[in-house]
Amino acid sequence: ADHPPEIDLSPATTCIYLLVHRHAPVTPTRLADLSGYSRQWVHVCLNNLRGADLVTADSDPADRRQTQYSPVDA
Repeated sequence: ADHPPEIDLSPATTCIYLLVHRHAPVTPTRLADLSGYSRQWVHVCLNNLRGADLVTADSDPADRRQTQYSPVDA
């Protein structure tokens, strides 16, 4: 799963997808730090990925206010 599935993802969304795969479970704040994108833009990408059933969101066990993202197992 080192490359995104054969669907039309924007370059930014593809970047976030790859970072989720590499660093999961990972928070949007961490994804923003890793990617250099704003947290708002990261959330847009994550919403696109969730809509395409490529990532899942779960509460962070250490901090329920945070959400962690992981790839959906193919």
